[in-house]
Amino acid sequence: MQVAIVVGVALFMIGIGGFGLVSPPGLALFLARWESRRGLWTAAVFRIGFGLILGGIAPATRTPLAFQILAALTVCAGLALPWLGLARFKRILAGWRGLPPGWVRLWAAFPVGLGIFLLWSVLA
Repeated sequence: MQVAIVVGVALFMIGIGGFGLVSPPGLALFLARWESRRGLWTAAVFRIGFGLILGGIAPATRTPLAFQILAALTVCAGLALPWLGLARFKRILAGWRGLPPGWVRLWAAFPVGLGIFLLWSVLA
């Protein structure tokens, strides 16, 4: 079950990143949907849960240490989101949306690469 969740999230990451590579304005519209208290808490809960799954599955992957590090970073990021507060969260997203398309594409390449790495690691 955990492998299926990691594969699903990895494919989602590749899809969202690919969408950002093709359409930076479209990715900005997608991000705008998260600018609410519900979006903030959803992102926080998702990150914490996914981080725990990454930590649990780490020993069964090709790169257990990388998964343990990613798990710790993901859980910490999830815990930090509510601490940031909605106003700062909105400012961060607004700043990100204000980047030139080339920078958005560069940032969008990161989830594509991370998603591919996750797939490669768990589909051993």
